[in-house]
Amino acid sequence: MSLRLSVLPVVTAVVLSLGAAVPAQAAEDPAAVPELSPALADVPVESVRFEQLERDFQAARSQRVQAEARIVELRAAEVQLQERARRAERDRQAAERELARIEATITELAVQSYVAGGETSGALIDPVEATEQHRQVVVLGTVQAEQLAARHLAEATLVAARATLEAARDELVQTRAALEENEVLARAGRETESELAPRRALARATATVAGHDFTLVALDAYWSAAAALRYTHPECGLHWSLVAGIARVEGNHGTFGGRTLDGWGQTSPPILGIPLDGTRNTRAIGDTDGGRLDGDTTWDRAVGPMQFIPSTWARYAQDGNGDGVADPHNLYDAALAAAEYLCRSGPGLDAAAGANRAVFSYNHSQAYVSRVTGLADGYRQLPL
Repeated sequence: MSLRLSVLPVVTAVVLSLGAAVPAQAAEDPAAVPELSPALADVPVESVRFEQLERDFQAARSQRVQAEARIVELRAAEVQLQERARRAERDRQAAERELARIEATITELAVQSYVAGGETSGALIDPVEATEQHRQVVVLGTVQAEQLAARHLAEATLVAARATLEAARDELVQTRAALEENEVLARAGRETESELAPRRALARATATVAGHDFTLVALDAYWSAAAALRYTHPECGLHWSLVAGIARVEGNHGTFGGRTLDGWGQTSPPILGIPLDGTRNTRAIGDTDGGRLDGDTTWDRAVGPMQFIPSTWARYAQDGNGDGVADPHNLYDAALAAAEYLCRSGPGLDAAAGANRAVFSYNHSQAYVSRVTGLADGYRQLPL
């Protein structure tokens, strides 16, 4: 390919123990979360680890949601019970006042009845006075009987008010206990969600896209590169699948030779090609970067998941992940640089002729073009 100035299919890479470090947010902050494009939110992935974390996360979320809903109900119930208790307390106090008033009235009537019906000699009482006294006794007795009935009613009202108040207070205690319990559950759910969220996001990012041979973070790198080109070079018509096809052939989506691609698109250890010393049907290219990218101060080597020659990278380097560094060992950066390189061949990459022309410019081999475009056609079936 032209990036390595080779006309042969991909050559076997040689591992060196150098390259870009894992991004600081991943290495230093366990709570760092890969931020993938929202457009990929519904892309299905295959990963036992992610599936387990997803189950645990959803269980914690369900616990939190249910507890928070119950808290809302309990707080409303608490307000109602507090008002019910206040009403019951007012009823109790009113009943006690009414009972006290009735008791005082009954006592007063008892005194009057005693006075009216006191022991005096009947012979000394005028018949008219005796009749009036009898009438007063009868009236006082009737009034006293009514007051006694009122006292029974007041006592019953007081008992009922006390019972209502006690029941409201008991329910209030139970409600507050349930409220505290659900607050504990909600807090535990939130803490579990918070603890699982970055692990879940990382597991999803590094999971394999269902039915394909690349991870979700790799797809995000390709999709983001094509999306960026839609704004900067709309005439290009580049589809993410073409970038993915090249990435598969060049570096197996950042996993060539057992490498790992982390949730931020960083390859580890870095992918390095053989020395371009003129042997093995390669063009001899002396060192152009002082070994900064490839660790070789004698010969250049193709670097990163898209296998850029250091001198080519110097021309097309991109910061695809927005971290302020253009790193050929990061798939976001390398994919955007490859997209820029492909678009350099001209517009119309959304048609077969344009795609073939662009891929041929990447590597002057028809076999390479056929392989890349064949892979791209398969990848293109993934709906986004």
